[in-house]
Amino acid sequence: MQVIAAGALVLTAASFLGDRYWLLELLTHFRFQYVCGALLLFAVAVTRRRPGSTFIALFVATANLIPMLPYVMPGTASAQAGQFSLRIMSLNVHFRNGDHAAVRALIEHEDPDIVGLSEVSHGWIDGLAALTAEYPHTLLRPDDGAHGLALYSRVPMQEVETSPYVEAGIQTAITVDVELPTSRATLTLAHLMAPTSPGKAALRNLQIEKIAEMAGTYPNDNQILIGDLNITPWSPYYAQLQQDAGLANAAAGRGYLPTWPAGLYALQIPIDHILLSDGFQVERIRSAAPFGSDHLPIVADVSLSGTGPDQPQ
Repeated sequence: MQVIAAGALVLTAASFLGDRYWLLELLTHFRFQYVCGALLLFAVAVTRRRPGSTFIALFVATANLIPMLPYVMPGTASAQAGQFSLRIMSLNVHFRNGDHAAVRALIEHEDPDIVGLSEVSHGWIDGLAALTAEYPHTLLRPDDGAHGLALYSRVPMQEVETSPYVEAGIQTAITVDVELPTSRATLTLAHLMAPTSPGKAALRNLQIEKIAEMAGTYPNDNQILIGDLNITPWSPYYAQLQQDAGLANAAAGRGYLPTWPAGLYALQIPIDHILLSDGFQVERIRSAAPFGSDHLPIVADVSLSGTGPDQPQ
């Protein structure tokens, strides 16, 4: 038991050096699992009267819980009833997943106003062609690998001049101006590189830097960033994105909302996000049902302050 406790302590300590080395940054993403494991170890250590292991387990649980508290603990105000105006849905369909019917059924069931899809191949565009009857405004940039992106919208939108954003030959994001009932917003759909090697981690970090930089150039104060960002909120690089872009996670204060890997519940972590500028309020955010991808969809009902039907205009 002492060996397990010592290992948990070393793992936790290493995870707080995530900005020093790419492998250590990967350790930051599993804080929820560390907390659960440490609490289990704590219970066993107390039962067996092992004070040393008990203290270490409690320390490990606390050290990993503290960075998560702003994200998982209640506290973010919700929009008032009747105020929200937009339902946004983001999902990574997985380019090797061919169940187009399941995605069409999911979108029909969730009934979003704007849908952002990652890993969209030309086959996916063909398989989802029926969506254009309900979503007449589209921006489709498929790719036969894992870097295709697509937006389907009921509300009018127009691609901005800097879209698509391509880094190192990889399509990273597409950006549109969205016409809301009483204002405009700039929405970016992004799919960042999975940090599974030193080079890929460096590329993802550069993508984060550039997306945050671009957010500062858009004329609209109202901004939305959605997609598979391949990072959790307790990574130091995520903190950089949120601070530099001036955005906040729609899920903050609403509990743990993991999205990947869809079929491995014990290992799931939140890497798909909806980030919003200050003018937005969140009524609800949740993950939706699995549909054959390795990611779960994420759905949020949001509004701009003072723009709902019960607000003065």
